[in-house]
Amino acid sequence: MKKKFSVLVVVVLLLFTLGGCQMETKYKTQEEQIEFLKKHESQMTEYVKSFNKTIQTVEFDWNATDTGVVGNGTPQGGGVVIRVSGYVNDDPNFGFYIALNST
Repeated sequence: MKKKFSVLVVVVLLLFTLGGCQMETKYKTQEEQIEFLKKHESQMTEYVKSFNKTIQTVEFDWNATDTGVVGNGTPQGGGVVIRVSGYVNDDPNFGFYIALNST
C-alpha cells in the first residue's frame, strides 16, 4: 500500500509541475511535439526518479501519446494538451500520466 501511495504522489507532483509547462511554440504538430519530448526523455526520466528512491526505471508509452482539449473554468478554456503516459519499475500497474500544455 505504501508503494502505491508513493507512486500516486509522484503522479500528482508531475501533473502539478509539468502540467503547467508550455510546449515551445515552434513545435506546431503533435509529431514535432513528441519528437521534442523524446529528445528530453532522459531528463524527464531523471525528474520522475527524483521523487522516489524506489523508482529504478521509467518507461514512456510514446504510442499512447495523444492530444486533447481541456477546460479550466474560464470561457476561453485551458487549451490543448499533449498527454504522455508511462510506468515505473517495469510494472504497468504503477503508471503515471503527464499533460503538457501545447498551445
